[in-house]
Amino acid sequence: MGHKWDSATCVKPQICKVCKETKEYTIELTNSQKNAVIRAYEEENFWHVSRDYLIYDVLVGFDYFSVEDAIFAVDHMDVDFDEQAVLFVKENSSGQSRGGIVEMMRYYGYTEEQINNALEQTGF
Repeated sequence: MGHKWDSATCVKPQICKVCKETKEYTIELTNSQKNAVIRAYEEENFWHVSRDYLIYDVLVGFDYFSVEDAIFAVDHMDVDFDEQAVLFVKENSSGQSRGGIVEMMRYYGYTEEQINNALEQTGF
């Protein structure tokens, strides 16, 4: 019958629609991409910032990766940026007013939805 493959994604392998065989998704990374992925994880564990802030301000602005490598790295991370917003509130709300934490989160690129959800989940 032959295989009829679904497309692979960053989180799911190719799966044959006929026999359910799977092919793992692998790609060769350049050294810069590898370093950007490593640095992205290091930075996110420290900063707890939004996707766009991590790409443009941290990886490109501070660490001097190309925009392409920074986007590649962040898009291939296993990170929930909504959860990062919650962690940001937990780690930065001590001594802050609600307005102050909201402004900080806006500065770090969180959406209004992420901000509101994080504040609600933390009871702030």
